[in-house]
Amino acid sequence: MADPPTQVHGHALVGAALVGGQSQVRALQLYVRSPSDLDGQVRVSLTTADGRIRGDGSFQGQAGKGVWIPLTLDPKDGKRLRPDPLSPDRIAVSVRYVARGGTTERPLIASWEAPVDPTTAKLRLYVNSRRAPEMLARATNGQYISCRRAPDKSTVRFDTLCELPLANVTDSKGEVELLRRDGFDESMQRVTVGW
Repeated sequence: MADPPTQVHGHALVGAALVGGQSQVRALQLYVRSPSDLDGQVRVSLTTADGRIRGDGSFQGQAGKGVWIPLTLDPKDGKRLRPDPLSPDRIAVSVRYVARGGTTERPLIASWEAPVDPTTAKLRLYVNSRRAPEMLARATNGQYISCRRAPDKSTVRFDTLCELPLANVTDSKGEVELLRRDGFDESMQRVTVGW
């Protein structure tokens, strides 16, 4: 959907994706990792930092533990995201799994490229920092790492990118802390990204 209505909500974490060496994506293929045996629905949402593009889709099926599932993203109107190719810094992806017959959503890790070397891969978090001057992130037992501003001038959906070594995220079983600093005010939020 181009130019969707702006939705205002309080979620700090907008999306999460595994990144390696890829600097551009054509939004045709997405890979999703199943942390355990899956049987149900995988829901995918895409959004750009400026909020000009939004996409939602769902896939039904089964997968074994530790498998990377390739998903083909095919817009209904046949149009591709513009610009094409798109920088992965500019488009957030959120993937959730719902077991057959269930209602609880569990986050899953996505990747824009075929699974990369886990020793060098990073988990990128797309964060709405509410324009705090400083945003930090860490895996539960790791050191805080400074986040960086998203490259877009208009940041409606997300404004910050936080990148953590995948090894740290795996050790913490996907539990991550986001620390927002604004002057003397600090607020911390724990999220589980699923690994």
